[in-house]
Amino acid sequence: MSFPFKNDRDQAKDFLYGYILTALADPEASAGWRQLNGEIGIKVTDLDIGFTLQCSPDKVEASHGYPEKPETGLLLSSDTFHKLFTGKGNPMIEFAMGRIKTAGDMGAVLKIVGFLPQNVKVYQQYLSDKGLA
Repeated sequence: MSFPFKNDRDQAKDFLYGYILTALADPEASAGWRQLNGEIGIKVTDLDIGFTLQCSPDKVEASHGYPEKPETGLLLSSDTFHKLFTGKGNPMIEFAMGRIKTAGDMGAVLKIVGFLPQNVKVYQQYLSDKGLA
């Protein structure tokens, strides 16, 4: 299962940022991110695209760029991201196989795994809305 914009970094960046904003606007998906109460970095390694989420109980804000030293970081390929967020991948297997690297707070990483299903629903709908389902 391949990420739809592997050959166009700019399109991939816009697509992923749009998904993040869509997930953060969804009450169920954003509830998990708000509970983290810290800075989360997400880096899509093969495309060299990064995002930062500033999470607090009140809101989550997203910006472009992977933080220099995130409190919690997830580093994964575009295909691994796509596989996880379409619900086709098992996060624990991806960690065990080294397809997801982490930085910082492992407790927060485990919380992210716990609320992944809500984000999968949003990603699947986002793909469908973009004609990519």
